[in-house]
Amino acid sequence: MPSGPRMRPRFERETGSPPDVVMRRLEEALRVAGPAVEGRIVGHHVHLRLGETHRTYWSPHLWVDVYSSQAGSIVRGLFGPHPSVWTLFMAAYAVIGFAALVGVAFGYSQWTLDQPAVALWSLPAAAVAVLCVFALALHGQRLSRDQMDQLLQVVETAMT
Repeated sequence: MPSGPRMRPRFERETGSPPDVVMRRLEEALRVAGPAVEGRIVGHHVHLRLGETHRTYWSPHLWVDVYSSQAGSIVRGLFGPHPSVWTLFMAAYAVIGFAALVGVAFGYSQWTLDQPAVALWSLPAAAVAVLCVFALALHGQRLSRDQMDQLLQVVETAMT
């Protein structure tokens, strides 16, 4: 796993096996994982998530793509929350950005009219709000770290 804060952690691994072999191994790894990990395979794309009994609000999903390379295969993975949780976070960023834009426009109007431009305080307020949303996302990643490792282990098993 990459270190440092990332909105959606990614990884890339190379293996000497061709993509079809890696995909068969992924299918087998999913069978071995049992109900703890669910997955859907379409072509050379895999979507993994925890089984329903193990899933929480912060549970990660893992999207994996397997590409052909000269050495065999390249396996790329992208971790993220459930799509509805991702949409909620993006909507929060959009609302904060819009509020900051309105505040700046209103503050500029106040400033040009020689009035106290108190609406410009929306900029630091928006910055604090963005940091809070980002911190909440990182907290969710910390809560789901073990689950991310569990999903990654299924992929790692298929590559050995």
